[in-house]
Amino acid sequence: MAEKACVKRLQKEYRALCKEPVSHVVARPSPNDILEWHYVLEGSEGTPFAGGLYYGKIKFPPEYPFKPPGIR
Repeated sequence: MAEKACVKRLQKEYRALCKEPVSHVVARPSPNDILEWHYVLEGSEGTPFAGGLYYGKIKFPPEYPFKPPGIR
């Protein structure tokens, strides 16, 4: 179970992302688990990655922000 401070922090960070989105990136927490986020990166124009979409997953530990997340 996530610590209360962790949940509050992740909720705050998600609200900030919704308010000020990052270009070429979409990231959202899983509907059933705020500790698991899914993201899609869009390849930048002028690079070999242009036109590509790249999916990943971020797993936050219950001790976040005092321990770093894992990224795949």
